[in-house]
Amino acid sequence: MAVSSGKVYFIKSYANLSKYLDIYGNNQVANGRNVITWTNVSTAMTQRWKLKNSNTNTKILSNYKPAFSLDHWIGSTNFGKCDMYEDKPINDSDQLITLAPYIESQNLYKIKLVSNSKLLTASTNNGDVMFWLAENSQTNQVWKFEEYVESPFNLLDASSTVTTNKYTKEYFSSTPGTIAITSKRVITPPSVVNNEKKISNMSLPFAQTSTEIKSVNFNYGSSCKAFAMAALLTFYSKKLISPHWFTQFGWVPPSCNNSYVTSAVTYGGLGAFKLVSLNTGKTTLAELKTKIDAGIPVLLRFEVSNSDTDQHWVVVYGYKNTGTSKSDFLVVDSANTTKSPTPNYGKYFNLDESSSWSFPGKSYTIEESYYMTAN
Repeated sequence: MAVSSGKVYFIKSYANLSKYLDIYGNNQVANGRNVITWTNVSTAMTQRWKLKNSNTNTKILSNYKPAFSLDHWIGSTNFGKCDMYEDKPINDSDQLITLAPYIESQNLYKIKLVSNSKLLTASTNNGDVMFWLAENSQTNQVWKFEEYVESPFNLLDASSTVTTNKYTKEYFSSTPGTIAITSKRVITPPSVVNNEKKISNMSLPFAQTSTEIKSVNFNYGSSCKAFAMAALLTFYSKKLISPHWFTQFGWVPPSCNNSYVTSAVTYGGLGAFKLVSLNTGKTTLAELKTKIDAGIPVLLRFEVSNSDTDQHWVVVYGYKNTGTSKSDFLVVDSANTTKSPTPNYGKYFNLDESSSWSFPGKSYTIEESYYMTAN
């Protein structure tokens, strides 16, 4: 059997099949980043590879970020190491390879640079820099291409509140592709129960504070808006939505907009939902109360008084008492404890509690707000 450009592969060192070709860091791909071997990690997107075209005069691309190719480093330090670099014609001399058959029936090949016939050589230890070296007779220059087959993915139901044991790293970091839903939540105004008016079945977001979640991408520790947006999508789509699916596996900055929402979940072949501004300036408690009375949760930003850098995003889903003070309003928050073990799910707070957790001892103001509607 031969490898194919239409498939995705793990590439394993034949000298030690527990060593997988990988990129240094937690799912980070950039120009000059070292290529290494590492043990198999189920959430490591960087351990999956594909050929650009045929087996000869081709490139080995990251399946995670296919704009980057295995590369022959020509810098003054560590000359000849294997790194990642953008797949561009100007870089062909450092990236074009041929798969030289070793035992082709077992998908065993040597990875040979076309320009100088150097071979990709596994390092002795996982995590060490690897080099393109002259051919030897050892198996550290032989690589096994093992086809990666995506397991069938099942969206978790969020018609009712999702139980916390469903918030796993594996689900969060999966790659389900386009999320197509066939029904949307019917909005129903909430009733007062025990002096509280809460929108039913509002599930928690994933936790940006989780050690496991941040191991997928450390930037998620600063992605409160994306996590809050995912909580809204979970509510309206009735499916547990991970922000990882619509952030291109990276950080969504505070200015993220509707393009992220409309690309995340589809209905009838189109983006299912969109954000609508409730207030572009200072949101009032009366505005929040009106939306909750109608059964509509609100995406809200608050910030430390006189600061536009210390900020946090939450989803307001209810209020208690008369809804005339900030502490009356109930939110789902992507922040949770930072003490080990850190849970993968967020927390139910009121606004004062959320602010005190994020910015202890500081006063805060509520700022702009959005709600979600059918696109």
